[in-house]
Amino acid sequence: MLPKLLPLLCFRLCVGQEDTGRDESLPKPSLRAWPSPVVPAQSNVTLRCQTPTKDVNFVLKKGRDVLEILKPPHSTEGLAEFHLTHLNSRHAGEYSCEYYRKGHPRTGSQPSDVLLLLVTGYLQKPSLQAHQRGVVAEGEDVTLQCQRPDTASGTIMFALLKAGASAPVQLRTPAGKETDFSLQNVRVSDAGSYSCVYYQTRAPFLASQPSDPLEIWVAALPHTMSSDYTLGNLIRLALAAVIMVITGAFLLEAWCNQRSQQRVSVHNQWDRHNQTEASLHSTPAQPRDLAASVAAAALAVAALEAEVSSLAERLESERGGVKVFPATRLQLQAPNAPQPHPGF
Repeated sequence: MLPKLLPLLCFRLCVGQEDTGRDESLPKPSLRAWPSPVVPAQSNVTLRCQTPTKDVNFVLKKGRDVLEILKPPHSTEGLAEFHLTHLNSRHAGEYSCEYYRKGHPRTGSQPSDVLLLLVTGYLQKPSLQAHQRGVVAEGEDVTLQCQRPDTASGTIMFALLKAGASAPVQLRTPAGKETDFSLQNVRVSDAGSYSCVYYQTRAPFLASQPSDPLEIWVAALPHTMSSDYTLGNLIRLALAAVIMVITGAFLLEAWCNQRSQQRVSVHNQWDRHNQTEASLHSTPAQPRDLAASVAAAALAVAALEAEVSSLAERLESERGGVKVFPATRLQLQAPNAPQPHPGF
C-alpha cells in the first residue's frame, strides 16, 4: 500500500509547487474498459488510457481523486493499463485519465471522457422479455422490455447488454419501473444472447444482477441469401476469367515462340537453297558438255562401224569367198577413262 501512496503524495506536492497548466494543443486521451465496463463482482477489469502523444506520464482518476500514476520508462506506444482486481461495490463509479509531459514546464492534457464502471450483483434481478415471439426476419424491428422489481428505489437507469459486446448496447431511462429497448432493422449479426441491468445514477452506483438471458434469432431473407450466392458466383467467375487469361497468355507466348522458330527454319532452308542455286550457276556446265561429247562419240563410232562393214563386204567380194568377220562394236567409257581399240 505504501508504494502506491508515495507516488500519489509526490504528485499532489508537485501539483502544488509547479506549474501544471493545461495544454490545449495536446489531444485528449481515450479511456476504455476491458472486457467490459459492466462486470460482475469479484471479477477483474483493465482500464486502458491511450494517446498519440509519446513520452508522457499517465494519471487515473475516479471522480476527482487520483487513484494511480504510471510513469513508463519508455512510453513509445502512448498507452497505459490500470488493472483493477477483485471488484466490489467500492470500485463502481466514474473514471477518467489524463497525461502530463515529462520535464519542465509541467503541462497536462484535458481529461478523457468519463467512463462509468458498474459492478453488478448488488440489487435484485430485473426481467427481460421480447414483444415478438419466435424467429425474427431480417429487416424487422425488435422491442425488448426490461422491468425492475418494485423494491428498487432512487434514480436509476437501464442498460441492455449483449454477450460478447465490449459496451452496453443501449442505455434508457425508465418509464415507471420498466423501459423498452428497440432494435431497428435487425440483421443476422444482431442475433445473440441479451440481458439487462439497472443501476443507480449517483454514488455509490450500485448495479443489479443481470436478468436471465434472452436469445434473439434472426433469419436471413431469401433474396439476401440469393444475393450472397450471386456475389459468390461472380467472384468464382472472375477468378476463372483471370485463370483463363493467364493460361491464354502462356499459350500465345508458346505459339509465338513456335512461329518464330518455324520462320527461322524456313529462312535457313531458303538460304541453303539460294546457296545451292548460286553454286550450280557458278559451276561450269560439265554434265551438259559430257553429254554432248558422248553423243558426238556415238555418232563417230556409228559412222566408223558403217564404214568398216562396207569395207569388209568389199574385201569379201574381192577375195572371192574369203570370209571376213565384221568389226566388233566399240564400247564408250567415261571421259578420262581408257577406251578399247576396235577389233575385227
